Amino acid sequence: MAHSEPKFAFPSASTVANAVAKAKASLPQFRGALEDGRCAGSFHGVKLHFPRVDGSEGYHVWLAVTSYFANLYFCTPSELPADLVGLRMGESKLATDDDVEDWMVMVGGVVYGGYSLRAIRADLPVNERLEFDSYMGVSRYAPEDAELPSAADGGGG
Repeated sequence: MAHSEPKFAFPSASTVANAVAKAKASLPQFRGALEDGRCAGSFHGVKLHFPRVDGSEGYHVWLAVTSYFANLYFCTPSELPADLVGLRMGESKLATDDDVEDWMVMVGGVVYGGYSLRAIRADLPVNERLEFDSYMGVSRYAPEDAELPSAADGGGG
């Protein structure tokens, strides 16, 4: 997912709220995959909010989950906005379920979860969607209600 020129989208508040609600409702599926090693070797990520020091909105940033232990997500950034305060490339960040705004697992270019990505993509003009998918490394989006693949389905483990 890392690229030389990060792309950070700013969806509407209602779009964000809807995506967060879907992600929160399905978070047990993501935790289960982390706990049982499903999709090992694939990208597991969470989106966290980093408000600005002055209290303004700030950024909603994807972080790679490197491990999950004792109800904590151990994460590291793949890319960051230049003016983000509180996290630098190469640093680790601990997060809890309460911190997670969205989650995704990308298995061979297929995205599971990623509700905010889907919403941002839907807001793009049709001619920009392919570029967005290419930048993110997405070949397709699994249905929103799809279960993550098991080890027998090629999901690792």
